[in-house]
Amino acid sequence: MNFTANNVHAGITISSTAAARGCVRQINVNGKDLHLTIPAGIKSGQTLCLKGRGYSIDGGEPGDLYVKISIQPPLTSPEQKRVESQGEVENAVKSYLSGLFPSPFSVKRQYPLRIGANPSNADVVLCDGEGNLAAVAVCKRNGFIGNGITQLHAYLGTTHARFGIFANSTRPELWTFHENLGRNQFKEVPRARFESAVFAEQERQSALEQLQQRINLLNKQKSELEHESEWQQQPSVLERLKQQTEQLEAAKSELEKVFGVKASEALKWLKNLLEDDVIPARETSDGDIYRTLTISSACAKRGGRAVMYVGGKQLTVKVPAGTKDGQTLRIRGQGYPTVGGGQGDLYLKISVS
Repeated sequence: MNFTANNVHAGITISSTAAARGCVRQINVNGKDLHLTIPAGIKSGQTLCLKGRGYSIDGGEPGDLYVKISIQPPLTSPEQKRVESQGEVENAVKSYLSGLFPSPFSVKRQYPLRIGANPSNADVVLCDGEGNLAAVAVCKRNGFIGNGITQLHAYLGTTHARFGIFANSTRPELWTFHENLGRNQFKEVPRARFESAVFAEQERQSALEQLQQRINLLNKQKSELEHESEWQQQPSVLERLKQQTEQLEAAKSELEKVFGVKASEALKWLKNLLEDDVIPARETSDGDIYRTLTISSACAKRGGRAVMYVGGKQLTVKVPAGTKDGQTLRIRGQGYPTVGGGQGDLYLKISVS
């Protein structure tokens, strides 16, 4: 990659198959990942221009990005000419998915499906812990396309799996990844987007486990408190515990409905929810609560609103522009009830992620 004034010149190499049918590739410019759509039938040596994606000098208008396309020449050596069978491609896809997705996910081959009245077998599928399909792959021998993309879209439309993979090589960089947008709409996406969905899904599974553990603990605490006479004198503590349990159960229900990248937004506020107290404290004379509020760097810089949970209640916090990491915000009247009948304050220590 090089710079001419504020224009950026870069190059990318794609396979002859990808050049023939078009593809989406990811390229990093100035530390930012850009998704480059390469049209079908592009020739080696052609240059694509992306307006306004170049380098900005002293805060001025950014230049343009010029990407020169190189097409990988056909394989020529005797070893490279060897045809990779569909079985070998299926094994490669299975290994790839197994390496990315942890337990309780499972990868299966020749998975029975039904499209309309016609039974069929998907070459490779990824199942979540409850047996639902998260991804479907159609595999062909290397270099062969046939009706593979159409077949993949039919599988996605029937199963409602979030992602699909078309593979006609044992090399993942030559596969195409497809996202199911619903209503029989599909979009080819970069491999990086699919893999980011994998990592988000891992976080979602971990969050679900934490939620269930928290719910079990709160239910146990509720049962114990209901039989302790001294706690009956402070019903607000038990009520907070009940509200918190209900909030966690609602969050778990919502999180179970999404997959991968769609869980990203839910996980942001869920982090704050999981930081709420699980062991209810007896009411004190001041009723003050001390918490950590995690916000993004953009929210800290520009200001905004953050959602968190205190004592089982949802609270929207207004974050002033220019808030610093480690700074403490004081919110009056949002603490616990006090013995004298008042309300304590909430102190939030800011953590910028």
